Order: sequence, then C-alpha cells, then structure tokens
Amino acid sequence: MFATALSLLALTPSLLAAPSKRCIGAISSLDDVASAIQCTTININSFTVPAGKTFQIDAPTGATVNLLGDVTFGVAEWEGPLFLLTGTGVTFNGNGHQFNGQGEQYWDGLGGTGTLKPHPMMKIKSSGSFSNVVVKNSPQNCFSFGSSAGLLVSKVTLDNSEGDLPNSNSNGKAAGHNTDAFDVSVSNIIIQDSIVHNQDDCLAINKGSNITFQRNSCTGGHGISVGSIDSNVVVSNVQLLNNNITNNAQALRIKTKSAATGYVTYRAIHSSQVNL
Repeated sequence: MFATALSLLALTPSLLAAPSKRCIGAISSLDDVASAIQCTTININSFTVPAGKTFQIDAPTGATVNLLGDVTFGVAEWEGPLFLLTGTGVTFNGNGHQFNGQGEQYWDGLGGTGTLKPHPMMKIKSSGSFSNVVVKNSPQNCFSFGSSAGLLVSKVTLDNSEGDLPNSNSNGKAAGHNTDAFDVSVSNIIIQDSIVHNQDDCLAINKGSNITFQRNSCTGGHGISVGSIDSNVVVSNVQLLNNNITNNAQALRIKTKSAATGYVTYRAIHSSQVNL
C-alpha cells in the first residue's frame, strides 16, 4: 500500500495543467495574498496574521509554497481555521519555520467545552506534499486534511508542550486540552518522520483508506485513535509503522459501535511509559 500511495502522489502533478504564471509571489501581509497566488512560486515572509482572520492560500496547480519566516496568529475567540491551504499537486516547504497559534493565551484546561478557540489551527485541503513545518501552541486541534487526491506530510513538528502545565485559567489542570495533532478523515495520505508533543490524540482516524503513519514520535497525549466507527463509516488499509508513543494515556485505541466490523494490522509500534 505504501508504494501505491507514493505512486499516486508522484502522478498527480503530471496529470494536471501547469500554473498560468511563472513568477514568484511574496506574502508579508494578508494584503499580498491575492497577487502572490497568481504565481507558480509563493514565498511567505515573517508577519502577524490579524486576530479573527484566516491566512488562506488557494495555490495554483503544481505551485511551490516556501515558508521563509515565522508566522504568528493574533488572538481572538472565533471558530477558525487560522491557516487554510488549497490546491492540487502543491509542494509546501516549511524550511523549519514556525506557525505560532499562541495557544497559551486560549488554553483553559477545557478544550472544546471552554472558551471558543479557533480549530483546526491548520486546515490542509491540498494534494502534493507538506513538509518541514513547525507548529507552536495550537489553541485546540492542530491539523485537519480535506483532499483524498494524495498527500505526503513529513518532518512536521507540533510543540504544545507548554500545555502540560496548569495556568491561571485551568483550575490546576493541564492548560492544553483537545489538542489533537493529526485528524484524518480522508484517503491516500502518508504522515511520516514527525514529532508531536500534545495533550490529546497524536493521530485520530475518523474515516478513510490508504492511510500510513510511520516513523513518528508522539509524547504527552492519548496516542493513536481509530474511531468511533459506525456502520456507515469505512476505515481501511491503515498502516501504523515504527512509531514511538511515549508518556501517552494509551498507545492505540480502536473505538467502534457495537454493530461495526473490520480489521487492523498492528506491528512495529514501540510504546514506553504508557499509562493504561
């Protein structure tokens, strides 16, 4: 399945028309987005996104997006998302730079039942690749995905470690809550070589097929979750390979409704200091 999924990713750009303009667009504020997305190469510089606004990039087919500086999101009680990427066959290079959601200013130990927090922080509806990105302090759940055309996610770091500690709003509890790292409800996705420190699921698979999660490190949360799966929801061809699950409440949870049926292959998962 892994080879098949990679083949889908490799074929996607060649089947589609090339972008219309061979130029380089630069984004240093939201005002720059409309002109920058007319180009095949889009460079994102350091700037602060105003509170209550989505930083949305509707990239041309086959475009390359480079993060060349850190992006910080202003704080407001609203639904989000903070960042939205769409497009077909898009290559997103984070170059080790950071998206900072300033979750520490939202966290109250209650997650989705407390004050309104933008979620997901990062909504990736593109196909292609998304790599070398650091996400700091997501207010609530971090990544959701919206395309089944083939996506490779690699070398992503989610650092919500500050949420392990209580703050003035969390009544003595860990401040971060419902900070899922990767919420997957699509097919044909590979997530690999990534590092997560959070307070909820490292990977939550709600539906989809041809899903690979490999060589990732998950610390501090609830491990890997599949479900809850109802009779009209399909999760199939899932591979969880060579992941390190450390200091999590569980390693792997499979949640189904009583009438649901299915199967799971469980191998090459290393778990340590798991509280069961």
